[in-house]
Amino acid sequence: MRTIIWLLFFIGVIQSSLAQSDIELKVHALFEEDQPTLEVQYFHGRMDAMQEVGMALGCIDKDCRGVLRYIRSKEELLLKGTIKKEELTLEEINNFGKKSGNLSATLTNNSIEGWWTDPAEENYSPFKLLAVNKIPLKATPCGKEKWIRYFSSPDNKAHIFLQKSGDSVVEGWMFLPERNKNLILEGGTAGDGYYELQVFEDHNVVGSLIGSFKAQGAQNVLFEWEGGEKNQMQFISSEKLIYGCIEYGDFLSYFSMTYPLTRHQSFNTWMEKKVSAFASESKKYGADVRKENPELNPAMRSSIHANAWTEINYYNKGFISGILNFSNNWKEQESDESFIFNFKDGKLLTKKELFKISSEVEKLVNNRKLGLIEIKNGDENYNAWIAADEFELINIQYNGLSFASAFHPIFGREKIVLTFEELSPYLNTNGGISALVK
Repeated sequence: MRTIIWLLFFIGVIQSSLAQSDIELKVHALFEEDQPTLEVQYFHGRMDAMQEVGMALGCIDKDCRGVLRYIRSKEELLLKGTIKKEELTLEEINNFGKKSGNLSATLTNNSIEGWWTDPAEENYSPFKLLAVNKIPLKATPCGKEKWIRYFSSPDNKAHIFLQKSGDSVVEGWMFLPERNKNLILEGGTAGDGYYELQVFEDHNVVGSLIGSFKAQGAQNVLFEWEGGEKNQMQFISSEKLIYGCIEYGDFLSYFSMTYPLTRHQSFNTWMEKKVSAFASESKKYGADVRKENPELNPAMRSSIHANAWTEINYYNKGFISGILNFSNNWKEQESDESFIFNFKDGKLLTKKELFKISSEVEKLVNNRKLGLIEIKNGDENYNAWIAADEFELINIQYNGLSFASAFHPIFGREKIVLTFEELSPYLNTNGGISALVK
């Protein structure tokens, strides 16, 4: 067994070395005469914060040549230009030998940072690449900097659920049982390992909180409410979930799909099947477009996007509930799907299992829709959207069930919450929901 492990290790080392020497030879070949003293620098990062790329760059006096490689697709573009002090100007040449863009950047020993523009300078995107010893063969795992964490106060007076889905973006919710309030949290990094989050109730900021929200151990969170009230509470990390992730990027497209994974395999299997189907559909569309357009044309750079992400609105040892969001830029309408998954039974709760009289629940939701329209009195587009949407995305909240609209590109998503007390005459208490109704 040890022999096999060592053999696989050495194969990996050899493959990495060959790939590194291959791209170094390509840089040398870009100069008209052999340059035995040419030192090739390597950089790694992302274009437009999306596609992961590596760059090999060599300069003789002011003359610079290089190769830009997409890590996942292995597509390559040639670079040639000049450097004056630290200011680098490069032309980008595509696989048909045509100019596909310009790169203007600042080059240091540690990084290369600047902007890419198309030849007509009509489209542009930023990039930042860090100096590395070698360009990686494989892409960085896309879930590396993402996490999902659930916290509770020792006295159960507060529960916090947070998702870190990007480089600095953190969002989630907080439930305060004594106030019977389910509040929305949104924010990001505040430096020194802390996160600062705004607290929203009905789209209005009602306060803020700051904490480290580490994966383990007790920690203090400082609350500051809009009226000036401040208080500090201790929280304990109750559980952390794993972020599943599928990512792909090439010259033409960028796909990113993130989703939660729990300790329950039945849920994980269901979730992975949903997201994988969307990922396969997206990759097929990208491959079909690429087949029709073999040239790395700057007009089509990063022109295809697809994303999938999950809003988790409720979580405990018995249930997980949220909304799966699917979007791409070749279809007009986003696709949303809500879920209430019962861990004990290993399956989704259907509308039929939730309600014994669903028509009466629909009447309650429609009455609350009238209240939303009154709040936005005079906005005809908003009113027409609310009236037409059936608010079919049903989720659990600590104090009841929420009925959410589909996502609107201008108005976002609206949500109506009905308490378990309001719903009690219509709930099917023989179903899985009975565990939540007290």
